Amino acid sequence: MVLISYLSRRFSAYFLTFSLLLAVLVNFVEFVEKVVRTDSASLTDIAYFVGINFVVSLFDLAPQASWLATFFLLRELASQHEWDVLNLVGLTPQKCMAYVFGAGLLLAGGIAVVKEVWIVPLASHAQRYKLETFKQQSVDAIVDRWLMFDDGVFGHVGSFDFRTGQGTNLLLLYVDDVFLLKKIITAPTFNFGNDADALLVQQARLYDQASGQHSQLVEQTIMLQGFLPQLKADVQVPTLANLLGCVFGQGMHVPWNVRNELLYAALKRIVEYMHLILYPLLTFVLFALFVGSAQRSWFVLFIPYFLITLLGIWGDFLVLGSGVSAWLLLMLYFPVFLFLLSSLFVLA
Repeated sequence: MVLISYLSRRFSAYFLTFSLLLAVLVNFVEFVEKVVRTDSASLTDIAYFVGINFVVSLFDLAPQASWLATFFLLRELASQHEWDVLNLVGLTPQKCMAYVFGAGLLLAGGIAVVKEVWIVPLASHAQRYKLETFKQQSVDAIVDRWLMFDDGVFGHVGSFDFRTGQGTNLLLLYVDDVFLLKKIITAPTFNFGNDADALLVQQARLYDQASGQHSQLVEQTIMLQGFLPQLKADVQVPTLANLLGCVFGQGMHVPWNVRNELLYAALKRIVEYMHLILYPLLTFVLFALFVGSAQRSWFVLFIPYFLITLLGIWGDFLVLGSGVSAWLLLMLYFPVFLFLLSSLFVLA
């Protein structure tokens, strides 16, 4: 246990060092970009935003910091011949793998709790501050938003103010199964009644494709399930609990593709926490497998970073770009889990 505690302290030192370095690098670029391009905010405003963003970056970049910490710790062990000592005292690669998994699990759990309770709301505050201070946009309003509903209905909202409950420039397109236009409803203003699915439009105009005629709707109630919840999802703090609530909540009635994107955002957050386990574990396993060849061993330790980055790109492309089920994200990681499981027997 003394040896494990000693290695844990060295890993922690590397982890904290690289977390700070990465956060400083990212926010230095952010600071310079804001100073050069922003004319409407003072240096104090920029410093306040960068300070908040620095704290958020520490946690966002934690997976990459854990990979770098593992990489440099293993390199130090090899260069000082401590890796051979670990084997001599009975700390076999298989036992080390179990300790690395346990440490990664504790790190992921701790960061997940802190991030969901404090950091995600802080990041949301930083985003709101950025919109208000640097872009002069209201954070209590939705602007230029497309929506999708069941039964072939598409909507566009010019703006919607949550403080007043009033919206402007509503456009509703009704299409059939082959996306041929059936009718169009436009309204300069709209709001919601007691029912969140009841859309109240004033001075609306209706165009019917079959008859080719326009008609005036002085005041009309249109039932659109999931309209207000979709708008609220844009301003809600995106904690994991809120994301899952939007996906599985009883009142969240949205089309499959919208629900799929929300589910993907939730699964991606979970996978990001898993990276705190996968980065150290993959790096250690590759080191243990290729430690006999120094040139190959250090080269393969870069594989975890490129592999996890590539899996993230594939996930975004397949789910967000091609509309594949969000659950595919977990399937992409299945070969990684299988490799780690098989390595238990190889390192035995």
